[in-house]
Amino acid sequence: MTWSGTNQFSGTCRCGEAVGEMLGGTMSVSQGTFEISLTVRSPPTDRWSPRGTRHGETVNQDGIDLLRVEGERIAEVWLFSSDPVEEDAFWGAV
Repeated sequence: MTWSGTNQFSGTCRCGEAVGEMLGGTMSVSQGTFEISLTVRSPPTDRWSPRGTRHGETVNQDGIDLLRVEGERIAEVWLFSSDPVEEDAFWGAV
């Protein structure tokens, strides 16, 4: 999974454990407020709406996840937010 941007969670996770740690980190930083809702199902580019609160600031924007599927399994995922500058500011620098 590759998360675009320059925030502390940006980059590439190459295994399920790393993806779990990254998602756990978003929950920790947002004090459990982070959630992602599927807004449009249109593989391979589903649209998601991430929301959360951190230090009194909120993030609520649309994003696109691009999936590469092999057989019946997701082989790769790329995450793109609609406003990467806002998302980077929300999550904080690396």
